[in-house]
Amino acid sequence: SSGEGSNSTREDEDPMDSDIDPRLEHLVGVPYIWAGGSPAGYTAGLDCSGLVQVAAVALGLLSSSAADRTAQQLADQLEPVTGPVRAGDVACYGSSWSSVSHVTVAAADSDDGSAPVLSASGGGKSTTTPTDGAEVKLFSSEEYRGDFLGWVRWP
Repeated sequence: SSGEGSNSTREDEDPMDSDIDPRLEHLVGVPYIWAGGSPAGYTAGLDCSGLVQVAAVALGLLSSSAADRTAQQLADQLEPVTGPVRAGDVACYGSSWSSVSHVTVAAADSDDGSAPVLSASGGGKSTTTPTDGAEVKLFSSEEYRGDFLGWVRWP
């Protein structure tokens, strides 16, 4: 280590990596697979709602036996967030609250609502086998998608 904090390297370009809740770190890099999400077998692949539920189980917010919901069901069944975002909160995306097409999960706490999010997406490809290069990745919630609707939380 050179001790110089001003170096601009690829590692330095993603400061969110150090902010991720340690209970969620193991999810980064899991392959994307449509309809993937069993808490018992998630390493084979996850889709967006599966990721959210596996993360909730890892954080102790959900029982693994209750993890079987679609993105729309998550939006309908969880409570709107009115304060700071906490790790495990769910960001909903779509054209309206009655048409949620994607969800991500807050990977860390955030007082201003700009928490880093973990997302599983196949880049528009619905496939039952892992899509080449598609995996769970960490993103800035502010820059992830333009159709952000808001945050919801497990009761």
